Amino acid sequence: MNRQALHRLLVLHMTLLPYFTQANTSIESLLESGALALEIQAKGGHEGRCLRVHASNTSDAFFVTRLEPGRLLIAGDATQQDILLTEEVIIALSPAQEMERSIQGFCYQSSDASPQEGTRFYLGQMTDPFTMKTANYLNAHRDIPLGTQQAAVWMLSDCHPMSAIDRKTAESNALVDFMSELLHLPKPWYTTEHLKTVDQLYSPRVLRVYGEIPFEVITYTVMQVAVIDPTGKVVNQLMRGVPYGPGQYTMPLDLRVDHWPSGAYEVQLRSDGDLLKAETFEL
Repeated sequence: MNRQALHRLLVLHMTLLPYFTQANTSIESLLESGALALEIQAKGGHEGRCLRVHASNTSDAFFVTRLEPGRLLIAGDATQQDILLTEEVIIALSPAQEMERSIQGFCYQSSDASPQEGTRFYLGQMTDPFTMKTANYLNAHRDIPLGTQQAAVWMLSDCHPMSAIDRKTAESNALVDFMSELLHLPKPWYTTEHLKTVDQLYSPRVLRVYGEIPFEVITYTVMQVAVIDPTGKVVNQLMRGVPYGPGQYTMPLDLRVDHWPSGAYEVQLRSDGDLLKAETFEL
């Protein structure tokens, strides 16, 4: 490299150095120093791109920072839901530069009211490792239906059952696999649909249970299928004396259960009166 080229490189380095002195700085330190002005407001709603962030560089230096998946955003109104951020948001600003964009997150308190348009949100802490891993998974799989993503978040924040996460798509089913492995919980064979009210997004009351039970028949037989309640009583006779030949089958189940008491129910498949297979679901 000749002397003139080296001189130009040194000049360029010295010119740009002040702009990178705060590169990759934590968002907390930028807010504390006053270098970053951050406003987060609700757009109305509790899932998906339900928040808007406006960031301004009030310093004389360029910086790069980020809002991380797994960070909690706290509602200024305590009656409204906090939001779990499930999107990585890079904030790279030159002096006096501003940016505004919608960001993706999900309700972290199903019992509170949905955020109203214009509600202010404030930067909260990073959540626990399980929630952070889930938020990063959702950041990488945004094609999952919003309601399915929300159900997974509520499983962590409000202890909702894994069965409340629907599996209508391959992406949704993969999410249930992920949650099962992450939390070391068995993957339910069934899905539960829960009550929604005007003032509540979720209720533990189950409206519907649906799923499929695979089974195999090795000889010609007559099948009976019944649902047994926690007291041992038959509450639904799904199949009576239906003949089957040898082969592999799937028993579809779709029950309206909003009037049933809570507890563990057993679906019994019997072959010529003998128990062939049993599966349990919880209400």
